[in-house]
Amino acid sequence: MEQNFKHKTSLSTIMIKSNLIEDLSALQKEDITNLLLFLNSPYYSTKDDASKLLYYVARILEHSSKKEAAAELLKRECVFKEIFKEETFNSRRFSKVQHEAFCLLRKFIQIEMKRQEIAEEQDSNLSDIVHFFMSRGALKVAKRYVHQLKRFLKKDSSIGQENARKRLAAERAISGYLTAVSDVDEGANLLSALEALEHQYFSQRADLLLALLNLEQQHKLASKVDTKQHVATFFLYRDASWFQTEIGCLYVSAIQTMSGNAEEGQRSFEELLRLYLTFQNRIEPYERDRFETIIYNFCARHFQNPKYREHLLRFYQQKAKQVEKNAGTIHASNFISLVRLGIYTQDLSFVKHIAAQCRGRIYGPESSEMYYRLAQAHIDFEKTNYDESLYLLNGLYFEDLALQYIVRILEIKNAFELQAETLVESRLHALRMALSREKHMPAVKYRTFREFYGITSRLWRLHVTPKEKRRLSSIQKLNRDIQTHSNSVEVRWYRAKLKQLSPFLIHY
Repeated sequence: MEQNFKHKTSLSTIMIKSNLIEDLSALQKEDITNLLLFLNSPYYSTKDDASKLLYYVARILEHSSKKEAAAELLKRECVFKEIFKEETFNSRRFSKVQHEAFCLLRKFIQIEMKRQEIAEEQDSNLSDIVHFFMSRGALKVAKRYVHQLKRFLKKDSSIGQENARKRLAAERAISGYLTAVSDVDEGANLLSALEALEHQYFSQRADLLLALLNLEQQHKLASKVDTKQHVATFFLYRDASWFQTEIGCLYVSAIQTMSGNAEEGQRSFEELLRLYLTFQNRIEPYERDRFETIIYNFCARHFQNPKYREHLLRFYQQKAKQVEKNAGTIHASNFISLVRLGIYTQDLSFVKHIAAQCRGRIYGPESSEMYYRLAQAHIDFEKTNYDESLYLLNGLYFEDLALQYIVRILEIKNAFELQAETLVESRLHALRMALSREKHMPAVKYRTFREFYGITSRLWRLHVTPKEKRRLSSIQKLNRDIQTHSNSVEVRWYRAKLKQLSPFLIHY
């Protein structure tokens, strides 16, 4: 395009004075052809005023060989007349359409880069546009986008891997430009690019390490996977600058929360919570969900401690508000956690609302309807519709081991309330046998389900024992065990059953 239209600089001073002409003039002949095809495509273009303006200007630049003719055709009044026909020239309206045409051209460049696999990432950005114009030899245009990238590096304060990726891409694009023009700032920028690369590497490594630790808590890993060694190796690099950054401190405290012993874990959790509350408005969505899940799971594992229980309920309220505002999808684990905590807090109206709102939008290994049925079974149980709850549970089977046991527990509770002796005893026996064969469940979850079996079995024996034969000492001991050892959201139900045995014994 530069060979056929070398007078582009002078044209931009006579014609429409904007970045649009400068960017279009930098395109090669093949790019112009692809742009015209893009503008004629119903998939990408809506044939609006911006499309018409961009199409008209691109055609003029493609076919005009004379400077004077192109300058005349690209005057603001001529272009306006071509787009709006008989209407009177309106500078404000023209500027608006011109800006929209510029945005449409940017969209074309991004699509063209993806098609040609110039873009380094799936989503193109300013960095990739710099590469695009550099490959066309349009250094003047590339320089304008380099200035925008530098402004981005100064003002973007978000925390997360997406920020690290964009920052690295920006530094590399700026380095490429400075290398091409032999700028003296090239050396300093290369050092910044190296630091950005290091930060991205550590962020991704920390994220993968967190995923491994989380998996270890959910399932027993193969013995050859030594997570402690992976954690120790990661911390060998503590002198790197990333460890002092905001995202580095968040990841470090999260890893230590999940990998340390009980005392270290609690100290690290307090630091993680403090950092999260300090930076939560700047943390990107992916990392925010990651850290929220760690905080939530830690509090759930320490449910007996009032301090952590308060944290958990506060996160529940915060998450509930987010879900109510967001009409998108929700992960099954988040949905079930919200339902169970809503049941625990006896916020039944919210649980009913969230179940109805999320129906058909829950994603996980099973169908959305399966998770909805489980939620509805919980709702029916709370409304004392025990038969309906059992009916909904019938046929529910989840790949997730924890959900399998949640279904078992709810079946037992329904049968308990219905005083269906045969069903209760058969389900308790099945639960005991399943736990005795369990080899893949983490110790924390195993203790929770084993605790439910032990407490419910004792409750059931007391309930089926005639009143005159019940020993008060047995009820008192069970009450003490529930108060001392229970670390479950089922504690409210345990106490309700105990109160039926001895109304004057249980104090809430």
